[in-house]
Amino acid sequence: MKYFAFAVIFLFFIGLPLLFLGWYRRSLSRRHYAALAAAALDKGQGYYATPYLRRIVDRLLKLRNFAALEKLLKGETAPAAKFLTARGYSFEAAVLEAFSRPSVAAARFQARVKSNPADNEALAELAKLSHLLGKTSRSRLAAEKIGAKATAYASGIRLYFAMLGAAADGDLQRAVDYGVRANRRFAKSKAWYEEARSLVFLGTVYRVSSLFDAAYIMYKTAENIGRRLKSPVLTTEALANLGMLMMTENRFSEAADFLAEAAKTARKHKLDGYLAELGNQRALLKLLTAAPAAAERYAQTALERHTRLQNRGGQAFSYELLSHAAKEKADYPAMVSRASQAEAAYKGSDNISAYLESMYLRAEGLFLQAKNRRGGKKYLESAETVLRRILMIAKKKSGCFHAANAYTLLGLIFLRRKEYARARALFNQSLALEQKDERITGIAADFANIGLTEKLCGNREQARKNLQAALEYAAVDPESDFYKQLQQRLAELD
Repeated sequence: MKYFAFAVIFLFFIGLPLLFLGWYRRSLSRRHYAALAAAALDKGQGYYATPYLRRIVDRLLKLRNFAALEKLLKGETAPAAKFLTARGYSFEAAVLEAFSRPSVAAARFQARVKSNPADNEALAELAKLSHLLGKTSRSRLAAEKIGAKATAYASGIRLYFAMLGAAADGDLQRAVDYGVRANRRFAKSKAWYEEARSLVFLGTVYRVSSLFDAAYIMYKTAENIGRRLKSPVLTTEALANLGMLMMTENRFSEAADFLAEAAKTARKHKLDGYLAELGNQRALLKLLTAAPAAAERYAQTALERHTRLQNRGGQAFSYELLSHAAKEKADYPAMVSRASQAEAAYKGSDNISAYLESMYLRAEGLFLQAKNRRGGKKYLESAETVLRRILMIAKKKSGCFHAANAYTLLGLIFLRRKEYARARALFNQSLALEQKDERITGIAADFANIGLTEKLCGNREQARKNLQAALEYAAVDPESDFYKQLQQRLAELD
């Protein structure tokens, strides 16, 4: 009995701590190996499956296949995938397949969903891979089917794609709500890569919503996660977005620093896709700092990279930037040509905002050509046709494109034709939309255009009334040229 008591004491004070230490060491090694595997597989392809990589490492350790594990830690997935398939772990094998052959893995997850429509994990992976392959509709459909009883990770994926969908529809408040909830699920699942990507997108929603401090926190948090994980992909992405944020705030020197650091990281790790995107962003920065020739060089280099990578969206944005650069150089035929190329590249994509923006850019180029070229009537007619098509599409779906811009340009066309009543009606339509969206600069411009139209019609009192309203809205920036022009126009009426 005495020896039994000693045995119990030994187990309690010495044995249990030893057992705990052994369990802790095994748990630590699994997390360490999973982190190494995630880092080795992080090659910029855009696919992450952090919780499942931990599960895969755990399987390989338990089944003592150290050779396959060693290969996996070097970024080679085939040996582990083959072994797991033979042992009946087809889901985990498909996850590994997704890192190198996403289309094959997507077909496997599609088959799993077909045999079991309530397989939330397969639905989540199908949503991720379909998005990666550019099949946005299928991606959203799969994400929406993820059930209420899904794991925290699968639920996070559903919320992440709900955020993307809400943002695409222009509902930024709903996008924020979904994004915050997605981040909580990813943090709970210890899905650090996915959380960082979600933070970056959420930061962009905040940036578009002019909540710059919140955007900075999101991007900086994502950068810290990227550096902690030693992920050049996540770090580059966060730095690039910090650069875009600085541009939005007109902090151009800081923007240049962030973009240069991002490009340095991307170049060091041969992240060609990110280098191409950064080329576009640096071109945009040059446009904002009135350096169209430099912008053209960056955009052209980016276009060549995107073309090699067969990135249609990237090519479209490069063409759009080249069109803007041509506008700044007053090369309006080139502006129209590049805008047409951007429009063709955006056509059929889910980026309806950019598609309409490129169409508007083409219409603007045609309008500007009508000023200084013979046959101006023909250019105005072409611009009107494009603008009416924009408005027809925008009535159904416009994303973040502001249809008010199209109404304003259409009004200017009729103003040029001296059809003042029609011009005034179009400016009023634009004004109604600008007031709805509370776009102060747009409201001021529309009141100014209405005032000009009234002046041309001989209605001096109505002209004064509208110009005064324009001046009041433009007073948010009393140092601007626009404000000073309005003051001069009002003085001319006295």
